[in-house]
Amino acid sequence: MITEYRALRASVLKIWFKSGCTPDPVDDITRFNESIDQSIAESVSRYTLQTKRSTDLFIGILGHDIRNPLGTIVMSAEILARSQAPQKVVTTIINSAVRINGLIEQVLDFTRAQAHGSMPIQRQPGNLGDQLVKVLHESQVRYPHRQFEFKRSGTFDGNWDEGRMGQLLSNLLGNAVRYGEPTGVVTLTLWSDEHNAYFSVHNLGTPIREHDLVRIFEPLARGLGVEGAEQRSEPVGLGLGLYICREIVRSHGGALTVTSSTEAGTTFTVRLPRFALVAR
Repeated sequence: MITEYRALRASVLKIWFKSGCTPDPVDDITRFNESIDQSIAESVSRYTLQTKRSTDLFIGILGHDIRNPLGTIVMSAEILARSQAPQKVVTTIINSAVRINGLIEQVLDFTRAQAHGSMPIQRQPGNLGDQLVKVLHESQVRYPHRQFEFKRSGTFDGNWDEGRMGQLLSNLLGNAVRYGEPTGVVTLTLWSDEHNAYFSVHNLGTPIREHDLVRIFEPLARGLGVEGAEQRSEPVGLGLGLYICREIVRSHGGALTVTSSTEAGTTFTVRLPRFALVAR
């Protein structure tokens, strides 16, 4: 960028002198150089802010997505401390620890992409339904005082990045628990057709503000969402969860939508092509 401004300065001055000087060439050249210097300073400042924003974004993604499986580990460890360990709890701890390791690797991979690039994914043949059930179980352990409902119909074989799918659902379930009615039910519904798989996460509670619906998937959009979110005791992070969800779905060639009202509650719906090409 600075090199381009230097080339511009040299080219303009060269043309200037070839075309003949003005009555006061020194003052004109001084003003021109001051304008170029100011443009360089403004461009460097904007670039620095953009770079810092990207750094904050990636660090925030890492911290945000580790919080859910880490909470599962802590909760399971407390159960172990109070009673004899059932095998199911031990397995949950292991699975959550593996997810944390996977998230770190994925985010490090993500940092290699530009902020406006796509989320890197690796599709492999698998059953989306089975993967989402595992994540739902982790959330049930993470939030033992919340009620979850599960509905499933259709078949879910296809090409997916299973790690990203777990990341996607974990974020949506965590969002429903955080902003939903404390005594309400969080409902996960899966269905499919010939070409696509679908799932939705629904919760009752205060709806998302209407003017925020169009911006809720933006990165680092703090303070968006439901009324009173700023006063909640649980930290809301940097506002990255739904941005992460959107990018994962986009990378799979799908779509993520949201509807929210006082009467019907809030529903996030994911559509994913089942048989996109597997990356080589």
